[in-house]
Amino acid sequence: MKTVSIIILSYNTSELLRKCLTSLFIQLRDQPFEVIVVDNASTDDSVSMVKKDFKQVRVIENTENVGFAKGCNKGAQDSKSEYLLFLNSDTEVLLPDILEKLTALFEDSTVGIAGGLMINPDNSYQRSFGNFYTLPHVAKMLFLGEKSEISSQKFHSIQKTDWVSGGFMMVKKSVFDQVKGFDEGYFMYVEDVDLCYKVTKAGYSVVIDPSIQIHHIGQGSSNRTFAIVHIYKGLNRFYKLHRSSVEYLSLRVLLFLKAYLVMLFATIKGDHPLKERYKQAITSL
Repeated sequence: MKTVSIIILSYNTSELLRKCLTSLFIQLRDQPFEVIVVDNASTDDSVSMVKKDFKQVRVIENTENVGFAKGCNKGAQDSKSEYLLFLNSDTEVLLPDILEKLTALFEDSTVGIAGGLMINPDNSYQRSFGNFYTLPHVAKMLFLGEKSEISSQKFHSIQKTDWVSGGFMMVKKSVFDQVKGFDEGYFMYVEDVDLCYKVTKAGYSVVIDPSIQIHHIGQGSSNRTFAIVHIYKGLNRFYKLHRSSVEYLSLRVLLFLKAYLVMLFATIKGDHPLKERYKQAITSL
């Protein structure tokens, strides 16, 4: 069996983290793996809970919230395993064979990253993989929502894809090191797409196996405003780094157009929090 380090970033998700760790040690009890929890200066009892109830887990305690990318990089640096499995703290493992099935995908030496599906508690699909953010895809996501992307995806076979979610992503450690891990210029959101882009540029492929599934509650350590602001910032950074100046300017037009339309709608409806949410998003760019 190949060695796997499961790296979980935690920020004020004590009870969710407990459920996540419990599911890991129940479902994967017959397999060799290690768990590294990277805590981003939680103010709840996340660290003490792990140290008390899960003594086999290694904990890295950050003195400040350094974000998803930097936190996961710290966990990866502390690992000596062949494979890294990045897993959100608000997930639960459903089946005992996820490590075996994920690592088997790397028998194809061209595979650098692999993932499975994250599903809602009602068993509906979340957006766990997709195409790189071309302008048409960004427009579709901004104006039609993520469900429009999910409706066009296929969930019946192992397939190559452009990216898989960082909330459930296995990476070959040597490949992760080769591309220098997650770009720490991202705080949270889009850093997973960026990593997959770098891995693809390095000559490796990204694959998804829809038969490998975990439950994901979603936004366990962030609120809606935080998410929208950092999605805006993440998309802006991705285009600035990887696209032409014309595409970058076009992206900003799309982001501002979406924000101003929502702010207009919010003004008409008298929804001040919604208006402020998108005001913060465009101010952050």
